[in-house]
This record gives sequence, C-alpha cells and structure tokens, in this order.
Amino acid sequence: IQQNFTKQMRTYDSRQSTATVHRGWAAIHYAAALNHKEVFKFLFAQEYDLLTDQPSTINCATLGRTVTIEGGSSIIHLILTVNATELLTFIFQKWTSEPEFGDLAGCKNDAGQSCLLMCPIVATEAAYMWATSEKVIRNEIRLCSNVEQNFVMIVAMIGRPQYADLIKDFADKQKSLHIEGQIDKLKDVIKEQFMQQDVQGKNWKALGELPIDFALYNSNQVAKEDCLKILQSVIDELSK
Repeated sequence: IQQNFTKQMRTYDSRQSTATVHRGWAAIHYAAALNHKEVFKFLFAQEYDLLTDQPSTINCATLGRTVTIEGGSSIIHLILTVNATELLTFIFQKWTSEPEFGDLAGCKNDAGQSCLLMCPIVATEAAYMWATSEKVIRNEIRLCSNVEQNFVMIVAMIGRPQYADLIKDFADKQKSLHIEGQIDKLKDVIKEQFMQQDVQGKNWKALGELPIDFALYNSNQVAKEDCLKILQSVIDELSK
C-alpha cells in the first residue's frame, strides 16, 4: 500500500491535532483506534488502504501509556496498538473471501516499521494474532525498519519470551502458523536475521544486552533474560 494523496485529501481530518483529534487521519483510522466495529466495517472497502498523514499519539492499554503512531501507518498499525482483535479477525476473513485486501500485509510506515516489527513492541493479543498469520510472515518477515533492525533484533532488544518462542518455532516446525506443510526457506531467513547488523553495527545479541526502560514496555529483567536464552538456543541449533 502506498500513500494515495488524492484519495487522502478527500477524506482526511484537516483540524489541528489535540488529545482526541488527529490531523491527517481518515474516518477509518478513528474507527480502528476507537474499535468502532460497525463503522469500521462500513468504511473498510473504500478506505482500507489509506495511511495516516503524520505522526500522532494514541493510548496502548497493554503498555499503560501513549505510543507514537508514525505517519504513513495503516489501519493495522492502529488495530495492533489498541488491541482491536475483532477488527483484525474481520480483516483476516476478508483476506479469505477477497484476496485483494491482502496487500495490507507488508505495509511499512514512514519509520520503515512493518506491522510485524510493531508486534513485540505493543505486545497485544491482536499483535500476536498478526505475528502468527501465514500471509503476514510470508510478506513481512524479511522487512527491516529504517535503522535496519529486523524482527529478531527487536524481540531481543525489548525482551519478549513469547516472541522468542515464535522465532524458535519459525526456525523449526512452524506449528504456530497453523498451515499444511511449512513456509519454504523461513528457517534460512531466521538464520540470516541473527547474522544481520543494524545501522550502528549492532547484532541481535548486542541489542539484547542494551539496557532498556522496562516500564516503557511493561517488561522486566527476568523476561528479557528468558528471551535471550531462547534466542541463543535458536542460533545454537541453527549453527550446527
């Protein structure tokens, strides 16, 4: 999905941003952020591909704080942040009946952040649903942010054991994806991510060793240590 300014100009909010008003949002962005199911479904076919025009902040219940939604974010970025699981289920159903809506998978915002990269950050139930979708993994697992951080790096940096277990599964049986067979070469992609470095030359382990403000991510040192142990076991197995 690319920013469609002609379409956006007809629908976006031109008011100055406040706590409840977001300049550069379309109606469907409000419906997603407020989890208004019927309004969202009504708008979906016409506005599903609109992206936010500029950064804004919304509340993330799992983190207990506001988070920045970058410009160029899709409805999925919003849905994952506010944990709108029913809206995400609706979208997955749409993918089955109308595959053209599948281009929501793979959308990156202005920070180069795909929705998959956002998942371990917001750590909502909706985020985990997104991260265990076959279509999502096929389209997003190779994507990096603008600072060249990949999925493995972000999981290590924040310290999410649940997502470390996912990475372990992706490199093994792929049971979490609930598919017949496996995604070809996914194991190789995971191995490559362990070997990559970000723009500052840090790999997953160096990022994992960086101190973080656990309060920002509703996490703790024990969880981070557990996460790094799981990831180390994955790379040890992949290196055999």
